[in-house]
Amino acid sequence: MKTVTKTALANIRLNRSKNILIGIAISLTTLLLFLIPSIGFGMMDIQYEAINRIYPTYHGMYQKVPTETVEKNKSSERN
Repeated sequence: MKTVTKTALANIRLNRSKNILIGIAISLTTLLLFLIPSIGFGMMDIQYEAINRIYPTYHGMYQKVPTETVEKNKSSERN
């Protein structure tokens, strides 16, 4: 083995607890970086679905329109 490899393996054996703590810290940081945005975007999707149930995506809403006008608009619809 080369000198650098021997030194690196000796440091790994000597600082085992520090290496384990660094590994745990890196894995927790990675987990948080991916988990927090995923939860946030999931909550936004749920809110959009709830809003779309209450207020459907109509292009326009008419109220108190006479029946004659409704029938005239139905007959002139472009499909």
